[in-house]
Amino acid sequence: MLNKVVFFALMGLMFAFYNCGDSSSEKEKDMPQKARIANEEIVEFKDSFDEKIASFWGLQLAKSDRAMIVKDPLNSENEVLKVTVTPTDRVSGGNRSEFVIKQHDSMGYLNKYAFKFMLPEAFFKEQEKDAWFIIHQWHDEPAPGFTWATKKDKTKPPIALTISYSPEEGYQLYYKDGLDTGTLDEAKRLIWTEELKANVWYTFSNSVFWSLYETHGYSEPRLNGELFTPDKNAKLIEGDKIFGRNMYNAVGNYFKFGLYQASGQIHARHIYFDDFTMQSKRVSYWIE
Repeated sequence: MLNKVVFFALMGLMFAFYNCGDSSSEKEKDMPQKARIANEEIVEFKDSFDEKIASFWGLQLAKSDRAMIVKDPLNSENEVLKVTVTPTDRVSGGNRSEFVIKQHDSMGYLNKYAFKFMLPEAFFKEQEKDAWFIIHQWHDEPAPGFTWATKKDKTKPPIALTISYSPEEGYQLYYKDGLDTGTLDEAKRLIWTEELKANVWYTFSNSVFWSLYETHGYSEPRLNGELFTPDKNAKLIEGDKIFGRNMYNAVGNYFKFGLYQASGQIHARHIYFDDFTMQSKRVSYWIE
């Protein structure tokens, strides 16, 4: 009889221990999808470029002096980031000086970010015959199982903020959203219709919901709180949102800003950045 009492007592203790020892990950398996999503942490990045550059940045620079913390040309009490690119700067196959965050948001993530930028007078004085300068982009990665050498499609950034120049139209800022491989063109183009001016701080902000599906992915770009004007594929723009696929594959895209210019430029250029912020979190697997 005593042996039976001991046996059942031990069984009870083991049962209690098993339930108490249940890990949070095991519990989450039984949680509804929305509850699991709500528990995911927000990933944050912030850099005001005071005294030094934050450690989370990856740098694509030909030389270390292409990125410097300097005094704000408009406010000597403030420090900002100065990024320079010269015609001979070749990094990762391009004429670039860029800052990188290898934060690969996957499908269902909402990324909200903002930064300030300012163009000096010299940016507009040194004119080329034709030119483009990408000051911000989300860059894609090869699909799982492929490398840049083995992937077949020649992709363009799914999101890019670009300054173009031509003798006929002058300097123009535009925002592009959507997949573009040459044979596939889902890009939407929006223009900042106001004249770009030197020595003026502009604030670019954006909210991006990442998706492999056309009716779910979207972005909401603004400059100084104002909307861009649709120029291409305006039918895919509803209200403040630009809808469309913005992921080439499940790997996702990564953030870049700085100066990436067309090959064949003959002048060095620089740009200023300040007050970078980013928040990223999975909010849903589908737009609601």
